[in-house]
Amino acid sequence: MGPVLCDPQDLIKDLNEQQMKAVKYYGQALLIGAGAGSGKTRVLTRRIAWLLAHGFWASSILAITFTNKAAAEMRERLAALVGPEAEHMWISTFHSACVRILRRDGKEIGLKSGFSIYDTADSERLIKLIGADLNVDMKRYTPRMLLGKISDCKNALTTWKDQLKAVNCDYQPGQRGYQVGSGDVDELVAVIYAEYQHRLAMANAVDFDDLIMRTVELLQTRPQVSEYYRHKFRYIFVDEYQD
Repeated sequence: MGPVLCDPQDLIKDLNEQQMKAVKYYGQALLIGAGAGSGKTRVLTRRIAWLLAHGFWASSILAITFTNKAAAEMRERLAALVGPEAEHMWISTFHSACVRILRRDGKEIGLKSGFSIYDTADSERLIKLIGADLNVDMKRYTPRMLLGKISDCKNALTTWKDQLKAVNCDYQPGQRGYQVGSGDVDELVAVIYAEYQHRLAMANAVDFDDLIMRTVELLQTRPQVSEYYRHKFRYIFVDEYQD
């Protein structure tokens, strides 16, 4: 591990008592709650620098936040504190961290490392194609509405199989000539969701919500993968946790 740029005591000399305790804390999980502009990110970055100053490896630290802007700010602050060592940490958004995990280990759940990430426009085009194949009234059930419903399912970690089961539907992805019951929105969403995921898989692609959902799937169903990251990251820091 390379040297940090400042003395450990310099990291805490301008902090109040509570902030200082947080930076020096050793123990189980710690939650810091405070208002906007009160120095939460400063405490987080100082704590990371404090750990490095006391012999911890930069590569054992994962620091994640909600937006690219916030991740860039965190990276800049840490570079100012610890220099090149900041390059050896994982400092990113939740979604970017998931991309790295899936690029490395997604093959365990059927994703090739070169998978594509669909943006909203890509997803809407795919939904339109599916709707046309299933004779869905796309003026009544717009791609945006259907994608919103699918996103709700994914954010709740509900798979397409779970959704089909919930509406007692026997649709099989790729099935031709299937007719969704008139006015049955729940069945329609379940069928579209199933076909959407099927076609994403055929294209070796994921959408933005899949980045988190597929990573959760990977870590929950492949013990060897979760064990690898459990050993790799000794400390995990989450900024903007409320988001």
